[in-house]
Amino acid sequence: MAAPPKYDRLEDNQPVVVQEQPQPGAVAHTPSSHTAVVMSQTTTFGPHPVESFCMNCGKVGLTVISSTPGSTAILLGVLLCVAGCHLCCWVPCAIPRMRDTKHYCSNCKKVIGHFVAP
Repeated sequence: MAAPPKYDRLEDNQPVVVQEQPQPGAVAHTPSSHTAVVMSQTTTFGPHPVESFCMNCGKVGLTVISSTPGSTAILLGVLLCVAGCHLCCWVPCAIPRMRDTKHYCSNCKKVIGHFVAP
């Protein structure tokens, strides 16, 4: 679709101010504006310690973890117990991928991530 022609005068010879419309998706820049660049890196937390950036203290390092059996592990343990496998009912709770894990910053000890077992 073509843009309409620009007119700088009306029919009765009165001046008209013509103002360009910005193109869709265009960003207007002014000489006094400042641009801040924020870089973000997403960390995938799992059942094992990972290297991560702490937003609280700014340190990059290996996380400290604490884990507890996840709901799937507990359910499987109960099912094994009901099925008569009393000696094996603890096994699902010992599998790392079936444990819910909290990741803590090694410097300031704040929680920086979670892994919830499937």
